[in-house]
Amino acid sequence: MLPGYEDIIEAAGAQRPLWWDQNGVPRFRSHHPNLASDIYAEQVVLLRIACQSCLHEQLVQMTWGPGDALRSLIRDEWAALRKGERFDAEAPARSLADAVRDGTLHYGDPPHHAVGDSGDFCHAGCTMSAWSLRVEEFWKRADWDWGRVSELEVVMPDGKPCAGCAAPSPECACVGGPVRVDDEENVG
Repeated sequence: MLPGYEDIIEAAGAQRPLWWDQNGVPRFRSHHPNLASDIYAEQVVLLRIACQSCLHEQLVQMTWGPGDALRSLIRDEWAALRKGERFDAEAPARSLADAVRDGTLHYGDPPHHAVGDSGDFCHAGCTMSAWSLRVEEFWKRADWDWGRVSELEVVMPDGKPCAGCAAPSPECACVGGPVRVDDEENVG
């Protein structure tokens, strides 16, 4: 669960955040990777997510850089040691681009939010992982210049309609959860 940052939101007055960074901090300027909380980031994603409880949608930023690569390497080495498996130190660390390509990009708990227009705080949703709906922007840095990578600006598996009932995946009521369009051969 992320902090609420009510002090920042109250200081902004009636203005609503346009997006949140990877720490759940509300942001009020148009998104650009230069505003990322990780100044060493090499990849930045602006991801549309939905609360699992109330389906409220928000834009959140995720970053990936050299520090993440090192943390990933250390985590993978410890996992291999714990399982008694051989560790391949030469295997590349998984980046945001890898997670987008294989459909596993995941933000975690959504930033604090209200249920619809009621203004009531969504207590349950802020403690549940969010649905990853769509990569709205994917940025990559090369030599300190940011460039968009449009082929990675895609609908994520959670954002695709269920092949069983045609409802958006977060709203699907099929037994066993949504049937992915990729899994249509499983529709019976």
